[in-house]
Parts: sequence; C-alpha cells; structure tokens
Amino acid sequence: MTATRIKLAALPLFSQKGYEGTALSEIAEKVGIKKPSIYAHYKNKEALFWAVVADMTTAYVERWDAVINRNRALCVEQQLYGLLEETTRHFTEEPLHIALWIRIWLFPPAALKEELLQRMMDLHKRLEQDVTKMIQKGIAQGEIRAGSPYDMAFAFLSLMDGYLMRINCYGPGNYATQPIDIWNCFWPGIRKQRQQE
Repeated sequence: MTATRIKLAALPLFSQKGYEGTALSEIAEKVGIKKPSIYAHYKNKEALFWAVVADMTTAYVERWDAVINRNRALCVEQQLYGLLEETTRHFTEEPLHIALWIRIWLFPPAALKEELLQRMMDLHKRLEQDVTKMIQKGIAQGEIRAGSPYDMAFAFLSLMDGYLMRINCYGPGNYATQPIDIWNCFWPGIRKQRQQE
C-alpha cells in the first residue's frame, strides 16, 4: 500500500532530520511519487508524523506485552530481566525507532510539543504500571525486599532508558556492556537478602 510506503520513507527522515527539517517533497521523492499524492493518504505532514509515531509506539507496546505474557509463569527476577533484554533487542533491531524517540525527547517540534509529551507520559505510565505490579508481586512473594514498588519501578525504567541512550550514542556493536552485566548490578539492590547474607 502506498500509505505504508509513505510511512516507511518518512521514518528515517523524521529520525535523522526531525519533523521540522523534513519536507513532504523529500518523502514523496523517496517513495517515487509526486508530493500532492501524499495528500490522498495523509491530510498534512503532521498527520503523517502522528501515523509514524503511532506505528512505532504500537510495535514497542506489542513486543512489551508479548514478553510479559510469555514470561508470566517465571519468577519476578526473570520477568523483569526479560523486559530489559527484549526492549534492548527491540531497539537494537529497530535503530530508527530509538533514534526518533530520542529526537522527540530532546528536540520535540515546537508545534507538537505538548501533545508529544502527553503521549510519551501516557506510554511511560503504562510501562510503569506493568513494572510496579511485577515488583509488588515480588515483594509479596518474598523475592524482592520491602520498599516502594513505585520507586523500584522508576529505577528500573531509568536504568533501561539510560542503557538504550548509550546504545544509541555508541552503537550496539561498539558497546561491550550487555543487559546481563547491568542487571547483575541492579538486581542485588532490590532483591530480598537471604539470612546468611
């Protein structure tokens, strides 16, 4: 479908040049159509941008939900580590997605800033709720030490965001530290200590 081809052509341009630096004529050229043809599928550049962001968000959430459902029977440590590992894998496989997320975080288009930040906050709250529930379960089962599940979830997501930022800066092939190395530093801080320890 032409609408899909337009979105696929727009993604690298929005990721590399930003919303304001990308012209519809560039996108049309990449697709091999004339600029007016874009309007048969998208009202304007803003509508196209939101469609790209929606696809990117959906891809991430679907993968996040899939790993939660797949690992539901595992212990909480494995469930949390699974999220870190799968999120890292997702954005390593989709470098344009993480590039656009970071551009949106750091340099949101002025005209779309409020709506973008609200959508990002909504997504963050969704992820935060999922992680908080896992940690609450871990505390109830004696796997995680007593403390604020919200604070631990915030720490987990901050760890994940920071790691993804570094991968984006250096490239996954140039960054030796793996998710398991970071996890082995993080998990001892929230797990419940055994008596002999």
